[in-house]
Amino acid sequence: MKKAVIIIAGLIIIGAVTVFALRPDDNDDASITPTINTETAEQSADGQELGSEAETSTETSTEMAALTIIYTDSGFEEDTYSVTAGKTITIKNDSSRSLDFASDEHPIHTGNSELNVGVVRAGQTMTFSVEKTGEWGFHNHLLSSHEGILTVQ
Repeated sequence: MKKAVIIIAGLIIIGAVTVFALRPDDNDDASITPTINTETAEQSADGQELGSEAETSTETSTEMAALTIIYTDSGFEEDTYSVTAGKTITIKNDSSRSLDFASDEHPIHTGNSELNVGVVRAGQTMTFSVEKTGEWGFHNHLLSSHEGILTVQ
């Protein structure tokens, strides 16, 4: 019974984070601000064409990136990463499949919800920042054996 309650709570959290991550970027206080690199993707997640404003925003975010985590068909390029709290982190999906970037524990992702950025399609990038310091495990929810550790100082 207790396990079922924990699983249900985790699913609710995942749903809330997904809704939060997919809403328009009109909230400057959001700690998860996904940005799709339009150089490799011509459409947003909802299928709408992205214009030059999104491209400019992506370039600015990428230039300020404190850390880039690259995902390949073999998994994450590194086992461990380190970043200063509040700095921009870029997830770059160089694989041939989608990546669902999420915090540990799999499948409920409750380690650090700031890492639950969602799906990054093949060839795309997404940026976000983490404020909470500590050592956080993350993985590809779609292939949970692909994992890594992020230290936020």
